[in-house]
Amino acid sequence: MSAHMRSIDPSFTGQTVYVKRIEGETYDVEFLATASSNIANHVRHFPTEWILPNMPESLKKLMITLHHS
Repeated sequence: MSAHMRSIDPSFTGQTVYVKRIEGETYDVEFLATASSNIANHVRHFPTEWILPNMPESLKKLMITLHHS
């Protein structure tokens, strides 16, 4: 799991991280973030504990929630 997903920094709430290639002869990228509302029709906020170390149990809860929504 990437560092931004483990972050408890509230500035990541509702954010989408994306990768943009930097033009040039060598392959290089930059990681950017924007409000999910800038690129999506609907933002679904997940509880912070779902993206922290307790992934196996949290993933089960996520799947149940998505299935019933």
